[in-house]
Amino acid sequence: MNRLAREKSPYLLQHAHNPVDWFPWSDEALQKAKDENKPILLSIGYATCHWCHVMERESFENEEVASFMNENFVNIKIDREERPDLDQIYMEAVQLVNGGHGGWPLHCFLLPDKKPFYGGTYFPPKSAQGRPSWMTVLQHIQQLYKNKKEELIKQADQIMNHIQLSEHSFTVNNAKELERLSLLMAYEQLKDNFDDQWGGFGRAPKFPSFMSLQVCLMHFYHFGDLTAMNHLQLSLDAMIYGGIYDQLGSGLSRYSTDDFWLAPHFEKMLYDNALLMGILADSYKITEKKLYWDTLFELKEWLKRDMTHTEGAFYSAIDADSEGEEGKYYLWTKAEIDSILGEQSPLFCQYYDVKEEGNWEGKTILRRIQSLNGFCETNKLDPQETELSLQKSREKLFRERQKRSCPITDTKILCSWNAMMISGLVKAFLTTSSADFLQMAIQSFQYLEKNFIDEDHNLWHTHKQQGFLEDYAFFIEACLQLYLATFDLVYLERAKQLTFKTIELFGDNKEGMFFFTASTQTDIIHRKKEIFDHAQPSANSIMQKNLSILAMVYDLSNFREMALQSIHNMSESICKYPQSFSSWLQCAYAEVFGYNELLCQGTLAPNAAIELQKNYISPYFLLCQIEDSLVFPIAQNRIDNRQNLCIYLCKNYQCFLPSHNITDALKQIQKRIN
Repeated sequence: MNRLAREKSPYLLQHAHNPVDWFPWSDEALQKAKDENKPILLSIGYATCHWCHVMERESFENEEVASFMNENFVNIKIDREERPDLDQIYMEAVQLVNGGHGGWPLHCFLLPDKKPFYGGTYFPPKSAQGRPSWMTVLQHIQQLYKNKKEELIKQADQIMNHIQLSEHSFTVNNAKELERLSLLMAYEQLKDNFDDQWGGFGRAPKFPSFMSLQVCLMHFYHFGDLTAMNHLQLSLDAMIYGGIYDQLGSGLSRYSTDDFWLAPHFEKMLYDNALLMGILADSYKITEKKLYWDTLFELKEWLKRDMTHTEGAFYSAIDADSEGEEGKYYLWTKAEIDSILGEQSPLFCQYYDVKEEGNWEGKTILRRIQSLNGFCETNKLDPQETELSLQKSREKLFRERQKRSCPITDTKILCSWNAMMISGLVKAFLTTSSADFLQMAIQSFQYLEKNFIDEDHNLWHTHKQQGFLEDYAFFIEACLQLYLATFDLVYLERAKQLTFKTIELFGDNKEGMFFFTASTQTDIIHRKKEIFDHAQPSANSIMQKNLSILAMVYDLSNFREMALQSIHNMSESICKYPQSFSSWLQCAYAEVFGYNELLCQGTLAPNAAIELQKNYISPYFLLCQIEDSLVFPIAQNRIDNRQNLCIYLCKNYQCFLPSHNITDALKQIQKRIN
């Protein structure tokens, strides 16, 4: 065993038996590189990464390769999910070296002072398809470091200069006021990248792009643009019907390798499914589509069954591989299905695209070609009988599939991803009123409160790593969401407290933005500001929304000023590159149209507030007040004990007459949307 055997990360433990003398990222490793004047070989991946597994088998378990690595490099292995800060920096370095291409496994070669000078992703054991072999790369780097170290130092300095300046071109230099025309221009840019046939954006590989789909929802809500709503539904339907969604056990995979969502990269990530849950809940409020309702409950059962820790927190991911093969757990042959389902098989095979020749590499990935109603209409079948038959078939196949060797689960618990799922679950509760969603959200929150916050109100990213901006941003958002579902002031107070802490640890007064790493963190070469959307929303954009809401709730002018400064600094980039800044674009809609401030008072207020939220998605924040002593700024001089229910709406510093029932309140909200 090597040093990684002492770590807790499932990914690092996977490499604990390699003959490579791996170090975790540590002072010990960095000092060894300086003392022995050796380059650092930094290898970054994660537990459910297919090509990480492949490269381990091919290269890191090879005694000859390991011997060369041990002799000539200080070898450091990092779990990207434990250390997203390091992954950001060195991913950008590798993309600079490789013309924009990056991914995992990520391999970056560093000077002893941690500056990167070269890198790449997967390297095969023998040169193939234009990729040099891993040994060729190692030998080349070893010779360069030995004979041309000055050139490597110059290259490392150039890479660092670019990294240090990269985000500035997207922020403060282009600040301007946002207006409705800005939103229309940004949406048109986004629309140019619609895939009108299969949904989503662009060509394969296709990622879900939930932040951009949320923009479509908001654009329809404010501008009434049916194209936006149609594209949202086309995209969600195609994903849920496709192979990217597990038709037997639920859960969405990370991305599709084709244009039409058939063949996924089979790993399932917690954050993708958190975002899917949130947008399904919002979309159901407008469409009342049974598909979205059913999928919410399927996701909940998957989360309970496969992703939940005994104390209520959620695991990170499920691997793509089992028995060394990607997707093996999920694939079928027609003969297998026939033998299991018997006389039910023809109907199931017709609906789920099962053929003798298969639909992917000779086997079948289950997918739906059309909706159940469309299928029944085409084939003159009774919808209820057909649905019951298909459900029984799915249950039989699922039980049979569970007998197979299952992909591993990355049981690492991350604060930020748990917080994202809490928000998704709360949205699902506010849409469905199913208490199960809320209970799961509260259990995860309680686990984080117990294990991820210290006595000084610092958040942690994992059980051992101090928190990053994403942990604070998503946790604050989760607190605000939980308040909307429970009206427990504890959540609001925790959100405010952590926001002050975020400003203290991460704030940059010059731009109204936040650094990704805390000012107290000392083991990185550069503090980046994370402004782009990646697989999850930009943490800075989430903080913009958090600041705006808390400024309104507590009448905090400094929060409001920070939120305004950040959105204005991002305004031009939002309009030019909406798909890269879709979560910022959502903030821009809220900025242009304003947050609706709602206050419910009286004995019927809690139930009325929950009922209101079933019908309402526009940017807002709702406060519920029962006791006279709990007076928010918006509630001052509005206590009326004679009323069972008063609903006040304020917007853009203007208040309207109160409503005394939900129907009138919804009419008033609808009237004030635009």
